[in-house]
Amino acid sequence: MKKLIIISFIIALTLCGCAAKTESTDNTDKEDKVTQETDTADVDTPAYYFINGLLLGSYDKDGWHSLCDNDDDYGPNGIENAEVFYAKDILEVSKYHIYENNKYIGDADRIIWMTEVDDGLESFETEGVAKKFAKYGEIYQDKYGNNEHRVFQLPLTLGDELSKLEIPTYSFYTHFILENQKDSVSSESYIATNSSSELYPRKLNYRSEVTSAGKTALTNLFKASGIGNTLPNFTDCISGDFDNDGKDEYVMVANNPFDDTGYPIIIGEGQKDKVGAFSALIYEDDDGCTQVIHNYICPVEGAVTFENGYYCLINNDVTKYCYQYDLVSLADLNGDGKYEISLDMPMWEWGYTFVFSQNQRGEYEMVMRSDSGT
Repeated sequence: MKKLIIISFIIALTLCGCAAKTESTDNTDKEDKVTQETDTADVDTPAYYFINGLLLGSYDKDGWHSLCDNDDDYGPNGIENAEVFYAKDILEVSKYHIYENNKYIGDADRIIWMTEVDDGLESFETEGVAKKFAKYGEIYQDKYGNNEHRVFQLPLTLGDELSKLEIPTYSFYTHFILENQKDSVSSESYIATNSSSELYPRKLNYRSEVTSAGKTALTNLFKASGIGNTLPNFTDCISGDFDNDGKDEYVMVANNPFDDTGYPIIIGEGQKDKVGAFSALIYEDDDGCTQVIHNYICPVEGAVTFENGYYCLINNDVTKYCYQYDLVSLADLNGDGKYEISLDMPMWEWGYTFVFSQNQRGEYEMVMRSDSGT
């Protein structure tokens, strides 16, 4: 088994040239539109954000607040300090707006938490929590007949015995039930928030062509990371007015290919060194300048021999660390007119969800993060 060298960092590249812009459309279905009520929250009231059931954090007059710290050497421009979130605050929200596939689908007036076990994934990991929750909500039996969860009608005020109960920072899920529905939202990709701002103020084109500046940025990243002989491979390219300046920008995602069984592969012929697995998130401004917002590079030390045009990492330590990036959403979460980028990073037996927002310099930086795993 080859020795593994892991390189994980954020790098900014300034490049010249601007690719031709494509016509902006979106990928949402305009039929069956659900009308969202616009009861504006007070400026002092935090807006909470959940992606696929994971709490990422919040936004208020003091800025962004993240559930999880930016540890594991994910670069200098991310979250430095996690903040504590309390169960009582989540329950005091009257309803959460649910968005699926870039479209508002309704409000959730109930949530489900695992409360009847003291430890394990999805639990509060607090001894005696089941007894304390006994007088709140009702036991929720899932489709398998399990009685480990409890459903709560919103808004709900908890007593002093639960006033300091914290939301766990690892693999804790909040499930949402839409008004007049029986079961929780089962979408593979959804956002839940109490923010009343418009999440999708402008249309985006989800089928854009990768730009030359994006290709150059990825090639330069490979060279700087010691995998200069690796062939680029892009999996997403979205264009549109991300920063509300009236001009189109691009967001691009690059991942190494995978074989039919889901293992990462490196494309090539003969024998090569300086290759590896990769994932990268790249932003191109309307002036052609690019920023590698986030990347995860896993070099393979030494030369590899390609068979049938590829080298599979099934027997290499790289498979334990590097998987792929999946765009979860592009949405204006905090109502400032600029799009935030939500990114999933699933890995072997664990994973991360990140949210990136533009700072005053127009650069994307990590503002929220949540961790998950099995």
